[in-house]
Amino acid sequence: MEVTDNDHARLVQREACGEVRVGVDRVLARRFYTDTRLSTILEQTGEKPYLEKGVVMTAFVAGPLFLIATLVLGSFVLRWWLMLAGPAAVVGWALFYMNSSRGGARLAGISVLVVLAIALTVLDPLENRRLELLFVVYLIALWFTRFLYGASTAFLRRFVLRNARAYAWLKPDLVIRPSKDAAR
Repeated sequence: MEVTDNDHARLVQREACGEVRVGVDRVLARRFYTDTRLSTILEQTGEKPYLEKGVVMTAFVAGPLFLIATLVLGSFVLRWWLMLAGPAAVVGWALFYMNSSRGGARLAGISVLVVLAIALTVLDPLENRRLELLFVVYLIALWFTRFLYGASTAFLRRFVLRNARAYAWLKPDLVIRPSKDAAR
């Protein structure tokens, strides 16, 4: 069934009124921005989302880079303890990465932890700035991982709501359900 501009306009209006909510799978959204070429997106939608793709790709690369920085810094701070802490950090990051693709994963919790870790580093309660910095760098690796999925989902959701061709292209992968507010 072909989607018309009128179908899209009606969906946008229903979403704006709070009747329905357009849902996007987080993994699909991340893959859309990391795996789909801009030329393909332009061909299908008439738009090239440079900024959105740039933000998502930055987060996609930054998470693993900060994890590597954690391991390098950890080799100086923890010395031989890194043989225990390093694998635990990698496994913890991988589990956090997998959990970040789930719908209930939010950015607020990890953001608060990053801010607290930075504040504690400034206050220096452990009197070991290198150890405190190690925690900050690791938490930033986790933050980028969570941000990757949150940003790509928000960007793709907005994209299909503003672009009728994107909506038509991605409609089979979207979840349109009644809003919780509409049930009241």
